[in-house]
Amino acid sequence: MRVGERLRRAWRGFDLSWLGPLGLVVLFDDRVPELRWFALFFLVYPLQWVRGLVRLVLWNRRRPRNSPPLTLGRVVLYGVSLCLALFNPWIFVQSLLMAAGQLLAGFRTALRPPQRNARVNLAPPFTGVWTVARGGVEPDSSHSWGIPNQRYAYDLFVTDASGRSHEGNGRRPQDYYAFGRPILAPGDGVVVQVRDGERDGPWPGVVDPFARDARGNFVVIRHGPRAYSLLAHLQRGSVCVRAGETVREGQTIGRCGNSGHSTEPHLHVHVQDQANFYLAAGVPVCFGGQSPGPGDRVTGDASPSPHRS
Repeated sequence: MRVGERLRRAWRGFDLSWLGPLGLVVLFDDRVPELRWFALFFLVYPLQWVRGLVRLVLWNRRRPRNSPPLTLGRVVLYGVSLCLALFNPWIFVQSLLMAAGQLLAGFRTALRPPQRNARVNLAPPFTGVWTVARGGVEPDSSHSWGIPNQRYAYDLFVTDASGRSHEGNGRRPQDYYAFGRPILAPGDGVVVQVRDGERDGPWPGVVDPFARDARGNFVVIRHGPRAYSLLAHLQRGSVCVRAGETVREGQTIGRCGNSGHSTEPHLHVHVQDQANFYLAAGVPVCFGGQSPGPGDRVTGDASPSPHRS
């Protein structure tokens, strides 16, 4: 690859907000006071929110006919809940860890990004037909291109024939078709980390400001060198594997929930190149040899394998 093309790819994968933590150095050592100006890069975060709001408005205009429209009230409630979450001490600390860790991951992968044609092939981690809400391997379809560990992530949910993801008014997590569905190991491997006990957010449409971990309840499985799958937002009390346990493809590991920073019951899944969530970079993934994009359907096996203890 030519140097110019490599630099262009590096710049496209770089997020200026990663420089913000450098401004916090003066809180511990003020011998270089000029570093405080780097804190201005934290302003990139609200600008990214504005960009996200614009994207929501544009999506609302081009949404499929069978998708319910976004209302001003829904957008405002979501924005308020997201702001309240920033005052949560657990989420604040996690945000700092993410900013510092992803800064390092961004530098590590900027000049040597993973080859998109060298993808980790996984089985769909569910039964039946699910729909991709967000996710892809290109910048335009990416879940979160500016966040290295979630660059190739997927958010998936279950819809009916009309494209709706819930029954009735969808005010309860139990109204959603995905809630409580079995979540399966997407491949053979060893469980390296689990979290359970986070409540399922009771108000779909907003971020739970009291969540202690943005991932909610989750399972991390090591499938091989530089291939760790993370399955997040699982239902509280449903995780049925433990760290150190060997799992087989198709084995039930939990159930779909609404824990963590989830606006409705869905499954978040991505593959990262190391076990540490904060320092990891994402790895391109495909399901059954296919890399779906937003709106695509992904079909899993008809029935899960029983839990093996």
